[in-house]
Amino acid sequence: NHKTNRGPSDFDVSQRLVVSGVWEMPQFSNLPRAARAVLGGWQSNVIFSAQTGVPLTIRSGVDTNVDGIGGDFADYNGGEWRMPSGRSKEEQIKKWFNTSVFSIPQTGFQGTGRRGQLRAPGDYNVDYSLFKNIQLRERARLQLRGEFFNFLNHANLGSPNTSVNSTAFGEISSTNGGP
Repeated sequence: NHKTNRGPSDFDVSQRLVVSGVWEMPQFSNLPRAARAVLGGWQSNVIFSAQTGVPLTIRSGVDTNVDGIGGDFADYNGGEWRMPSGRSKEEQIKKWFNTSVFSIPQTGFQGTGRRGQLRAPGDYNVDYSLFKNIQLRERARLQLRGEFFNFLNHANLGSPNTSVNSTAFGEISSTNGGP
């Protein structure tokens, strides 16, 4: 059934948002020189990135259709694969999707699941930087720079195990670096 082999590519990201901002703080030109040197010339930058997860294809983990190539589609038994929202991160790691709606097909048959049927967890990230520009001479300037990648120290979950015959089926065992 070639219809089940049609779906989004393995690296499809259906939605992505990137917002960046720069705030150049006031120079305080009306303050005394010493206060201007300390308080003026600062620049703050932020980049926020978020994206949906990549498609996942649930595989049986065995050569059920006996074509000599392993990793056949699993059987989709119907029902909702999404788990209830509001679960803790630990619960999501232990079981990203409802594994009970998938099974290994009978020998000699291709599974009823399809390519890219599920989605992995989405990612988000915040990078922040703070600069201080110091004018030394007319043509010389010094810049102090602090850059903070993954400023919120947020772990983006990786893709879950998608092989029905695995003991870790549905579990997430890795993280992503973010979008």
